[in-house]
Amino acid sequence: MRFLLARRGFETRQIPKGSVLMDEAASFEPDVVLLAEAGSFARPRRRRPGCLATYDRVNVIISTSRQGSTDTRRLRFVPKWGSFEHLTEAVERSWADLPPVAVD
Repeated sequence: MRFLLARRGFETRQIPKGSVLMDEAASFEPDVVLLAEAGSFARPRRRRPGCLATYDRVNVIISTSRQGSTDTRRLRFVPKWGSFEHLTEAVERSWADLPPVAVD
C-alpha cells in the first residue's frame, strides 16, 4: 500500500508497532491514518480513539474484514481485501474532508 500510495503523490510512513503510533504521529503529523486489521478487529479500533482525540486534523481509515461498520466524517472503513482504487478513494475523501489549517 505504501508504494502505491506514494506513486499517487501521498507521503507515507509505515509504523509496524501500534504501541508507538501516537509517538510517530506526533513527529510526522499525518492528515490521514490508515489502520490495517491484522488478526483482530479490536486492535485497530483501540488505536482509533487516540488518533481522533489527540489530533483535530487527523482522519482515520480502518481496513477491515468486518462488514457493516458505519463511516463518520473523521472515520472510514474499507474492505481489507478490497481494491486499491477503493482505498485510494477513501484516502482522498478523508484528506479532502480535513478542516482548514489554523493560521496563527
